[in-house]
Amino acid sequence: MMDLASVVRPGDGIICGQACAEPQTLLEALVAQRSRLSGCRVFLGANYSGIVKASHSDHLQLTSYGGIGHNRALSDAGVLDVLRIPYSRIAAFIRSGQIRADVVFVQVSPPNGRGEYSLGLAADYLVPALDVCRAIVAEVNDQVPWTHSERVLRKDDFDLIIETSRPPAEARVRGADRAIARHAAALVADGSMLEFGVGALPDAVCEFLGERRRLRVHSGTIGDGVVDLMLAGAVSEVDCAMLIGSRKLFDFARDNPRIRLRSSEYTHGAEVLGRIERFVERCVRDDGRTLDASDLQQLPCDERTRELGDAWSLAQRAANKRRQQILADEFLAGVDGMRAHRALQQRTSAQRTELIALPDVERDGNDVRAVLLGQPMDGVR
Repeated sequence: MMDLASVVRPGDGIICGQACAEPQTLLEALVAQRSRLSGCRVFLGANYSGIVKASHSDHLQLTSYGGIGHNRALSDAGVLDVLRIPYSRIAAFIRSGQIRADVVFVQVSPPNGRGEYSLGLAADYLVPALDVCRAIVAEVNDQVPWTHSERVLRKDDFDLIIETSRPPAEARVRGADRAIARHAAALVADGSMLEFGVGALPDAVCEFLGERRRLRVHSGTIGDGVVDLMLAGAVSEVDCAMLIGSRKLFDFARDNPRIRLRSSEYTHGAEVLGRIERFVERCVRDDGRTLDASDLQQLPCDERTRELGDAWSLAQRAANKRRQQILADEFLAGVDGMRAHRALQQRTSAQRTELIALPDVERDGNDVRAVLLGQPMDGVR
């Protein structure tokens, strides 16, 4: 097994690829050698592999931006430091050193004919981390596709490298309510820009969008459902931060210039989002109400999307108008709304529900509508 101590120093900050982009072999080496690397602070992101366990906190400090996947168990055990920042700010925190990126553990594809290693399944906050880190440790996995990622690497960029062949980590996804998906899809007009979050609901919504035309995708993640939309001619090209799906998605994305993996500074940047017309956002929220398909309600919100600054604020404002008792500075992006979650836990069972926020295209985008949905959040246990 590789000797991580040749690159990693005790007390280093380590950024790891997340979700399907987890460098599993590197994480296995890290937990096996953790006694020699005591005090390292490991930023996990979405944790699908479950390799890092609560017992590994005896030498490692574990951090993340939320409770996705196996992070829930780490949080329940009291060993995960959940950073109270929106996902859109993670890159800035990495660049400023508030999230330390001394070493980056990254899963990459084999090189192309030009000797370029792709980031494969995720660019997201790895791009800024690669810009500021002292060392890069790479797992070259031949089951990871070469994709058109914003940053490519060469062998000289790696301080330590290991070659592997193993399936990427996968999310544990439960089925989504197709009735909810059908209601949500009815709100998506031709020419809309789509954003998808984690879980089963995005792919379920995609099932009902195959006859739409001129759809665009600017998203934190995409799943298998986007493949079907592209094959049907509903979507022509995609900008996203991560691929979260199955071999179907990975094979379709292989050397496909119509799917571009971008930094989270681009996919979640307020200035970029503010320029997008007809932006349809599906994100996950912690909320105290349990709804079902018959309880869908459209919630008016007067502010224009482009004036909100960070598009995630849209969901917060809609929730406030429903008198959910969530303070403006506590309603955070995506699944990292942990302060809001804790506040809600004090007075409710905090059942997780889905929220869709989108411009009211019937009024030329001048108003905003939000729809709360009752599908339990997937990928979190």
